[in-house]
Amino acid sequence: MDGVYVLAWIIGLVLSIFFFVAQMQLFSIKKDLRALRLHFLGVQETQQPAAGGSVVSVKSKPSGAEIYVDGQKLGETPFQFMLLRKPDGAERIITLRMSGYQDHEERFRPDGSPIDMSASLKTGPRP
Repeated sequence: MDGVYVLAWIIGLVLSIFFFVAQMQLFSIKKDLRALRLHFLGVQETQQPAAGGSVVSVKSKPSGAEIYVDGQKLGETPFQFMLLRKPDGAERIITLRMSGYQDHEERFRPDGSPIDMSASLKTGPRP
């Protein structure tokens, strides 16, 4: 009978270790994705504005529109992220795109203040 308790304890320990490792892998993957977005797009998901950037909240009607920053896909609406200022101070272009709707584009110069972008997409082909 003692062997059954020991076996159950060992199985519980192995499962605990397995779930701990799985959580660490998931955390690592999320961290890597954030780093890639920052490196390639100059954006990062965050709640706090950083120097030289603005927190952008993007919403669309209908929701689920693809968000592009300077031509690079970032995610889908609704979405919030940090938009960093370009070194030369140039405008950043945010485009919303959805099949069956016209593209919606806005230009911003991140200055540290929050940016709320809300768009009602218009039906029709893209120009």
